[in-house]
Amino acid sequence: YTDVYTLSLHDALPILTIRFTTMARKQPAARLYDAVVSQDGTGDYTTVQAAIDAAPAGRTQPWLIFIKKGVYKGHHDIPANKPYLYLIGQDRNLVSISDNRLSGGDNAYKVNDGATLTANSDNLYFEGINFVNSYGV
Repeated sequence: YTDVYTLSLHDALPILTIRFTTMARKQPAARLYDAVVSQDGTGDYTTVQAAIDAAPAGRTQPWLIFIKKGVYKGHHDIPANKPYLYLIGQDRNLVSISDNRLSGGDNAYKVNDGATLTANSDNLYFEGINFVNSYGV
């Protein structure tokens, strides 16, 4: 696309004429998150644990997992070889990770197995997520 702009004063001869060409610039792929979790199938994974399992091991830079609204049930485990996982929920009032295991005490799971989420790696980040032990009192 070529365009011309001319600057002149009160019907006088042109003072300045600028000719330029604009080109279509390649746009980078719009990609903010490395993985998206959604229970309705519109993401890359339908469970948070599947997204954790699929994340690459041994990272030195953040791996961002976006979690869409929903209650994600079950025990979740982040192994020691998966540092720099960032789990970012759509909104703290819309995203819950919940499990109903009795943790500690007689006839109960060991603490690591009974926790809603066990985080064994370094440099983790969580935002916009409620972690709930729905077992009760």
